[in-house]
Amino acid sequence: MSDAADSRVRVLWLGPVQSEERMLRGTAASPAALKWSTGFLDGLAANGAVIRHVGHEPARVWPYGPLRVRPPAAQDAVDPVGVPFTNLPGIRFRSMAAGYAAAVRKAVAEFEPDLLVTYNAESSVGPAARAAVAAGVPWIPIMMDGDDLGLDRSWRWMEDAVRGSTGVAFLSHWAREHCPFPETFHMDGGIAFRDVPERVATAAPSVLYTGTKGPWGGLDLLLDAWERVRHPTARLDLCGPGRHARLAATVARDARSGPAARVADHGVVDEARLRSLTEQAAVLVNPRPPSFPGNRLNFPSKLLEYLGTGKPVVTTRTVSLAPEYDEVLVFAAGDSAAGLAEAIDGVLAWNDDARADYRRRVEAFASRHGDWQAVAGRFLDWAAVLRRAPSPRRG
Repeated sequence: MSDAADSRVRVLWLGPVQSEERMLRGTAASPAALKWSTGFLDGLAANGAVIRHVGHEPARVWPYGPLRVRPPAAQDAVDPVGVPFTNLPGIRFRSMAAGYAAAVRKAVAEFEPDLLVTYNAESSVGPAARAAVAAGVPWIPIMMDGDDLGLDRSWRWMEDAVRGSTGVAFLSHWAREHCPFPETFHMDGGIAFRDVPERVATAAPSVLYTGTKGPWGGLDLLLDAWERVRHPTARLDLCGPGRHARLAATVARDARSGPAARVADHGVVDEARLRSLTEQAAVLVNPRPPSFPGNRLNFPSKLLEYLGTGKPVVTTRTVSLAPEYDEVLVFAAGDSAAGLAEAIDGVLAWNDDARADYRRRVEAFASRHGDWQAVAGRFLDWAAVLRRAPSPRRG
């Protein structure tokens, strides 16, 4: 347990609110964001922190989503406090900001937090965060993603977004190394290594992708690579939110092959189904395109989940990854579909001894890297130093 936790630090957390049930039914699900947030909050709690969670539920803008978003109300002090908002174009962010401001004012008065931590520093939470700072609560935003196109010239948009903060934490190693801020912390997340059974079908081994179908996730690169994979009977299984026209056409065309179909889209799945797919996987793949806008700032948090299984992980190389991941990730050669296909084929050819050796290396790496309790403990230690000697930007 960290030294900072001895005093039972009180953390006010502003981040996404969504149950698994509502996520499975929703059209704006963000399983990765919710999984990362849950891990972080569990890690804080394991270090003795007392947490008050305030957040809004992700929703597509009306008319594709509800006109009025009303998350479930908190039943007691440990349940999230939902922020309602009017979900109209041009209004939703102002409505959300007003909801956050009211909830944070109430939380500051009733909960008396020692620290405010926010998931990103969006315009919807910035005014509320600066109001908390004005009331004497230090604020640390954790920057998850954002527009990185102009960052080689200026970090002005992010400087404006985090104005008033005591320090800034980054998931992206590249962002932490290149940002101009005086007080920063790198924290991509914890790895919970676990015993995942090997139920790989040797006759038709599965390559599993979990995550967004948005262009930044690399699904087009993966489909290009899949056309070049030489293993004759390997299957590609995908799960995650969103729609992708090319994937849908590929699945429909492939389904006409009958039992020989090689591509399946499972959509958003619950944890039980995800465990089953993972147990069957011979390879876990992260095809995120390194040059796609935003991917210097965005850390592919699926890698934390992937590595926790001990299964072989094939990935592209984005600069958001810290150098130590070179020890355990199987990187595609370059950014091409051919390079990704070659890496997938290479791992599919591993024998049992190679897979067992990889698992041992990943388990040792995970132990050094730390689970969520260790990672959150380091964060609390860093935050405790800032609270004793606030940054000049505070206020």
